[in-house]
Amino acid sequence: MKEKSLPLLDWRPPCQVVVFPLNRRVGKIRRTAELLVVRNGKSAEVYWKQVVSGIASQMHRAGVPADVVAFEIQTFNEAVQRELVWLCATAGGDDAA
Repeated sequence: MKEKSLPLLDWRPPCQVVVFPLNRRVGKIRRTAELLVVRNGKSAEVYWKQVVSGIASQMHRAGVPADVVAFEIQTFNEAVQRELVWLCATAGGDDAA
């Protein structure tokens, strides 16, 4: 007599990688912005491309879908831009006292 299997018990949900939001990685955002502030032109561009490429590569290797990678990179970019604005706005603030 064959043993009956229950398909419901054999079902395995697909694996899903949940990404920690890049725009919440405050240390990475601050460090990236700080390094961008002291770099100019081509140097800043090369550094930015290295950061983004490294993040994207790591996420792709982890199995994160391309659309999620793109979204996370976009939100990281926005967070770095906000930090750059803040750094530039407060750079001269110490002289006012």
